Amino acid sequence: MKKTVRRGPISQESPEIALEGLLRTELHAFALKAGLEVLGAMFESEREAVCGPRYRHIEGRKAYRAAHAPGEPVLGGRRVRLSRPRAREVGGREVVLPSWRAFTAEDTLGERAYEQMVLGVATRGYGRSLEAVPEGLEARGESKSAVSRRLVAATRAQLEEFLSKPLEGVDLKVLMLVGLHFAEHVVLVALGIDADGRKHLLGLAVGATENAAYPGVAASLREGLDETLTVMGMGLPASLERTLSSTNVIENLLGTGRGVSRRVKHWRGGGMILRWMAAGLMEAGKGFRRVRAYQGMAHLGAALERNDERIDGRLKVEEAA
Repeated sequence: MKKTVRRGPISQESPEIALEGLLRTELHAFALKAGLEVLGAMFESEREAVCGPRYRHIEGRKAYRAAHAPGEPVLGGRRVRLSRPRAREVGGREVVLPSWRAFTAEDTLGERAYEQMVLGVATRGYGRSLEAVPEGLEARGESKSAVSRRLVAATRAQLEEFLSKPLEGVDLKVLMLVGLHFAEHVVLVALGIDADGRKHLLGLAVGATENAAYPGVAASLREGLDETLTVMGMGLPASLERTLSSTNVIENLLGTGRGVSRRVKHWRGGGMILRWMAAGLMEAGKGFRRVRAYQGMAHLGAALERNDERIDGRLKVEEAA
């Protein structure tokens, strides 16, 4: 009886695909190695500009070469250990080369971490999302704690930018407010629409806890219900009225904001919520387009003016009485 030999699964990968993967890996390593060589040549060129050509006596020399020292420039979203060319002034003070200062800046790491966060990469998976470094090159700064520190700094900067954005010259016609909950907090988001139908992020704030805020919010909604539905009595084009009578305009914005923060499992207070929500909202703002039926915004402007005139006239009558 013939014995049956069990074989493992047959690979479906063709030699061409395997070769392509190998070439891609080798090409990436070659590009990184070449880039590091160019970087070293750049540092040496700047040192020569400061100290003058090597092995040449220069009258009135202001700086001189001072061998090399270990340093950690930024490469591909992490720090790598390289030999740093040094220079010193005649008085002994260290000269920092411009390119070295640029390549060691912490801001570039924060920007990379922030970009990865927006794309949905978790802090613990940050290192795996980066390009590989050449073999033998020591790297650091990929740990969860290091990335988290950079994210805090980067999102804090984004929040400050968000809250300090000037609004001079923006002709706002519509204001939309919405509250959504994160853990025990309610976040209030303000969106404006200008006379040309363009959307503008106006503000972001953390309100009271959800349970404490709901009775007051419900009462405020009932009290201002007539004003909430005012847009339906302005005689606007039907398409624009539908746009302004729904929450779709701001809900799409919030969906992107929530998407950026979906990997956060534990919210540590209102400050953290604000930072992440600002990051998500600003990312959504990059894709802002005009609202639907924006061609009818001129009708809204005229209707608002008429409404203001009626209010002013009523107030004058009340004051006279």
